[in-house]
Amino acid sequence: MLKRVIFLAVLATGMALAGPISPASATENGDGHALAEQRGSWKCSKELQPEDGDPGGVSGRVHRYWSGGGAQLGVHFKALDEIVDYTNTTSVNGYIKLIRRLSNGVETVVWSTTASPDETSSKDLSLPEGQRVYLHVRVKDRGSCTSDMLTT
Repeated sequence: MLKRVIFLAVLATGMALAGPISPASATENGDGHALAEQRGSWKCSKELQPEDGDPGGVSGRVHRYWSGGGAQLGVHFKALDEIVDYTNTTSVNGYIKLIRRLSNGVETVVWSTTASPDETSSKDLSLPEGQRVYLHVRVKDRGSCTSDMLTT
């Protein structure tokens, strides 16, 4: 009976929370938003951009993001110039790899970097044309995402 009274008291005072909150902390960036604004989960999104001005090239994006708003590691590969743009708005490191897949299925890392919290940068890779590549992004302790197949 005592447990039931305590449970009802918690519900009445609004101390019980519904849904998950940020795994990092009460607020992703420590700005004091109400807990209801922080509900969400880590998700992936990706997009191919086959018509980017590079004949035969396929550009694309991949993002690992907090669905409750704000925090993300977003990466964009531009086939036209073989440039990787990235932004990390999370409070932890993000890890990015551009991986080449050969016709025999063998994969090699062409380029990788660590994106510090609140970092935005760009890297000109100057890769040979026609290579099949994909992006792999990982946010520390928050999971990873992989893009669809891209072409330099």
